[in-house]
Amino acid sequence: MDVINLIKEHKEEIFNKLSRDKRSFNDYNYILTEFKTGDIVNNDEFQKVYKRFYVLNAGGLGQKLIDRYFELLEQKETDLKNILVELSKIPRLNGKPAILLSFASKLIHTIDNSQPIYDSRVAKIFNIELNYSIEDVNERINDRLATYNLLKKKFSEILANQEIKKIIHGFKEGLRVDIGEVKMLDFILWKLGGELLAKAKINQNLASAPYDAG
Repeated sequence: MDVINLIKEHKEEIFNKLSRDKRSFNDYNYILTEFKTGDIVNNDEFQKVYKRFYVLNAGGLGQKLIDRYFELLEQKETDLKNILVELSKIPRLNGKPAILLSFASKLIHTIDNSQPIYDSRVAKIFNIELNYSIEDVNERINDRLATYNLLKKKFSEILANQEIKKIIHGFKEGLRVDIGEVKMLDFILWKLGGELLAKAKINQNLASAPYDAG
């Protein structure tokens, strides 16, 4: 999948979708600003917005795991392996260990905004897949580390493209938002993924529709 051409092809639709999503930009900027205050563990409003924006309540994590997550965020832990190991020590509500690459990458990005966020929709655009067949926790963690390194490489390649840089700059000016290139690209890819999914559903519905000879 040629991501650069896809962004160029759908940039108007993406811009229009982002222009109607002011809440996401407001939440994101609030998270970055409030994070700098340093008191994360006891900041209920911050946690509320963070959990809403990053959908942290999904996945049946449980309060104990979420509490540990915010402790690591407050400690400014940016080593992905350490984060995955620490969170895997606390099982989900279903009793199974959680190897939380997406949530871990969001934690890292909050601390270091130059680092990308792993998300299933964004990963799909890059044809990046997690290996869900691995049962051993350490092997699963290694798989997630390799996946994240691949994602970082993909982001670097896209951001090195001058046409993409112009699009990102234009989006930031047009939307009047002051965020980094990495997160702006993340917003673009997220909306692009939604656009492609919507078109895929339409095509699927058309293909399954009964033939009308008129």
